[in-house]
Amino acid sequence: AHNSDQIICTLISNGFLYTGSADGTAKRFSLQTHECLTTYRRGGSSSSQCRVNCMVVTNLGCSIDVFRIYSGGSDAVLSVHNTRTGDLLKRSSLEAQLWAACHRWDCIYLGLGSGRVCKYDLNSATLMSGWIGCDGPVSCLELTVCEGRRVALVGCQTDKLIIVRDERSGILLFNIKQPTPPVAVRCPLPGSIAFCLSSWCLQTFRSGRWESPISQFSSDTTGCPSSDIRLISLHVSVRSTWLFLGCSDGSVRCHRLPASLASGKSVPTDGCTHVVVWASPGRNAVTSVQYFESA
Repeated sequence: AHNSDQIICTLISNGFLYTGSADGTAKRFSLQTHECLTTYRRGGSSSSQCRVNCMVVTNLGCSIDVFRIYSGGSDAVLSVHNTRTGDLLKRSSLEAQLWAACHRWDCIYLGLGSGRVCKYDLNSATLMSGWIGCDGPVSCLELTVCEGRRVALVGCQTDKLIIVRDERSGILLFNIKQPTPPVAVRCPLPGSIAFCLSSWCLQTFRSGRWESPISQFSSDTTGCPSSDIRLISLHVSVRSTWLFLGCSDGSVRCHRLPASLASGKSVPTDGCTHVVVWASPGRNAVTSVQYFESA
């Protein structure tokens, strides 16, 4: 799929590829024809200078006419569009730019540059104040269930921590130490395994036992030929147990995870098969990775 500007984020939903770009637009592509079907423009006087950092697509019914795309970025605005027509339905001002978003439990959780995590209620279409997640800009955000409690995992751009807080109150529960500031965190199956990505390694943790990782992929085990290559983006496909790492040299590293992932058991490093899917030195960094099984 062709995009005229740098792509910052992507997601796949209901058979379509959505992209968010540095030019302030989001787009919807057909995964069959690769044709651009809809362009979402943010509106406002500064929209052309806005960078779209994250997106969420929700379904309020069975028809694509009630699908909504929520996007935000450097303009500190959460924009809501009709996915089919591209019509701008609503704009909600935020206190700082939006860096991360996560859709859980009929809400969209928003990680802001101020360190605050806010909640957008999809049923009432209202923005709630939230709580302070970290002491700097939020780098990544994930919501999951840990030992029967809803929790938020918040990564900070300036700290070597993933901060785990109660989803409702924001009370600090514990911290997960990282070798460098985290860039992504994923819990594909609530209550089982958490994948925490920093610039130089990927660690996996079992829910409820956060003291030490159950496995770690360093720059060597991820197949990166040089320690200068940074890990930028992460995608975990539970259905086929594939894990993808986007790197600063333009390569995508792929790992086949063992079947024990689905059961929440250990994910040993030596049980993962490494494959280089695509590598082209000198290319731009891979800012986002998605996996799709075509018919």
